[in-house]
Amino acid sequence: MTTSNFSDLTCLTRIGICWGFLWRGLVATLGSTLAGGIVGGGAGLLLSITFRLTGWCACDYLPIISVLGTALGILCGLFAFYLYVGWILRAKMGKYRLALVGEGASAT
Repeated sequence: MTTSNFSDLTCLTRIGICWGFLWRGLVATLGSTLAGGIVGGGAGLLLSITFRLTGWCACDYLPIISVLGTALGILCGLFAFYLYVGWILRAKMGKYRLALVGEGASAT
């Protein structure tokens, strides 16, 4: 494995690598937003229906429903970020890949 410094690459290669990060980040953001909205909204809807069926007024529990929906949305976002990092580490951008090298390890 040979290493390269980003500053030593040609301008087109640098743009290609940046593009690889950008479009994958946009896909992860969109997926996270959709999943968070669906999971958080679905949980809120189920709790509202459950409260209604048990005779409790769901409006009294809106803060609890809101916090739970937000927490589930945040968890979806964190999971999407985890998937994004793994995707970036597996991705091949042109003839380059991102590699993790331990501190003090020689990568020649």
